[in-house]
Amino acid sequence: MSESNIDNNDAVQPAEIAGYVSIKTILEALYPAVLRREITEQELARRLDSIKSLNKTELTQLIRSFMLSPEFVQKFEELAAEQPLLQRNSIRHTSAKLRAVAAVAVFNEVWLPFCLAIADYLFEEYSLQTLLISYGSFSRAYDAELLSPSVVSCVHIQDLLKLADSFEPDLLVVHSFGFKAETAQLLERFRYTPLFVYGDAYKNTVSDHFDSERPIAQSLMFGFNDGSTSRNKLRAVTDKVITSEAVVRYREMLAGYFPFEKADVNKEPARYAVFYLRYWGIGAYDALSDDDIINCWIETVRHNLPADVTLIIKSDPRVKPGMYEQFREGLRTTEIQSLDFSEYLLQIGLSDEKMGLLPVEYFYTKGFLCNAVAHFVLDSSLAYSLAVDKNIRRPVQVLIGPDSMAFNKFQCEIAVNNIKFGVELYSRGLLQSAEVGKVREIGSPSSWPRCFELT
Repeated sequence: MSESNIDNNDAVQPAEIAGYVSIKTILEALYPAVLRREITEQELARRLDSIKSLNKTELTQLIRSFMLSPEFVQKFEELAAEQPLLQRNSIRHTSAKLRAVAAVAVFNEVWLPFCLAIADYLFEEYSLQTLLISYGSFSRAYDAELLSPSVVSCVHIQDLLKLADSFEPDLLVVHSFGFKAETAQLLERFRYTPLFVYGDAYKNTVSDHFDSERPIAQSLMFGFNDGSTSRNKLRAVTDKVITSEAVVRYREMLAGYFPFEKADVNKEPARYAVFYLRYWGIGAYDALSDDDIINCWIETVRHNLPADVTLIIKSDPRVKPGMYEQFREGLRTTEIQSLDFSEYLLQIGLSDEKMGLLPVEYFYTKGFLCNAVAHFVLDSSLAYSLAVDKNIRRPVQVLIGPDSMAFNKFQCEIAVNNIKFGVELYSRGLLQSAEVGKVREIGSPSSWPRCFELT
């Protein structure tokens, strides 16, 4: 049997592979080499039970699950603590080991799974290893090389800019929206480096901040490509669509770093829906009045929440100060029973408030918020995230957009067009993408919120 047979995704039984080591041998070598102890019989049996064949995908998952074990993570942190931070993240040290490297900018926890999926694509397609550029201090980015063999290291952007004279990547990859000062610094410093941009989650378009003076070699999209809807002045030369499965896999790994095991899904409300706030009132939505926004959110829930259902409210870290409190106060004037997300966390057994700051998709990977009867997503790409996550219980309704009558009172054309764009884009994604499974629309597309049932 040739080596190429081993690398494909067809199941290959160990007994069929003459001249190749067995899974048992690999495991028996991993433990003393990395953990400096022998594997126990119970551990060996459990690991062998989790992988029945020696295909590349299952073996990769086996090794990654080993790397995510608490014992391995602790061992890695002990070794890492012995090294100065600057040495661990030194561009000079990293670039000296590499012949081909892409620098991929990731500016918060939400984007880390997307950037890890990008790293795998760049390695598979171009044989480029990835150096992640962190815009913030979220620690998981610095563990990324444990999660993906395509990632060699992570460095904070300010350390990169200080050391950049000795470093020139083969490729620069930046986010296509949220044009930050740090992004401008990267584009200026690496002005002659080929440029890729990656989509704003599943909002697969490119910001017109990128002008023709800096041509884009390729745009990397996620899940589905709906380029015909683009509002942008500039389109990239080539669009590559990275599957949602690649993103969700990394979300599952990253969620494993956090103490979800302390929570009990059976303590969720008996019947509940989730309302996801948006950052209306700031940015592209800043001309909307607070009163109109609050009224719109309340009417959206009041007209569409099933009877005897508790509403869990998931705020957005970008929400305009005071808007969340106004929304809760407005709900108290109705008969709607609601739970703040922090109250929900306490109810299921999570007392650490920092858990509430995690991307909500991490909760899905652990089975939380998956048993809702409905999800109100307004104009958020969460509509698509819900549809591609296999942990979400079906049938379930996903409501995209606000209440029609309340929305029609909005006076700001820019904000109205932004909301319309999101509603139409994610509605098409649910109806047209092969990734989402069975979906049917309930009611008329002209009546908002548009209601989709995942079946």
